[in-house]
Amino acid sequence: MTNRLHAQSGSDTAAEIANAIRPIASLLSKSKKSLQKLIPGTWQHARLLDRIAALHIAILLMDAERNNAGNFTHLELREGLSVIAGLIEECEKVTAKFSRGTSQHTMLLNRCNALSIAQILVGAELLKETGSRRNR
Repeated sequence: MTNRLHAQSGSDTAAEIANAIRPIASLLSKSKKSLQKLIPGTWQHARLLDRIAALHIAILLMDAERNNAGNFTHLELREGLSVIAGLIEECEKVTAKFSRGTSQHTMLLNRCNALSIAQILVGAELLKETGSRRNR
């Protein structure tokens, strides 16, 4: 995925990123709804807060033209990258449980693809942030 995203022309990449926003936004919305059902202070609540923060970073980076996306700390980006990597792993495991052609399988493929794009963008932002810290 990384090589494919970087090898494409700018307009193809921009279209792929724009298409990735919807599955990420859907997952973010579902996560926020689930958060309301959890008891604050539990590990489940904390884990979901981390997931929401990572998805929020991803959406802001994907929609960088309309957002001031460069305001994340090194720690936020590093933790976001870790959470997104975990989400990709989880998504791939669940995708394998559904038959090809079903709506669930298609939704999960789209989600995995979008999360992979988010992982690339967060990783790139982390590299930029690390480079700018070294140049100070």
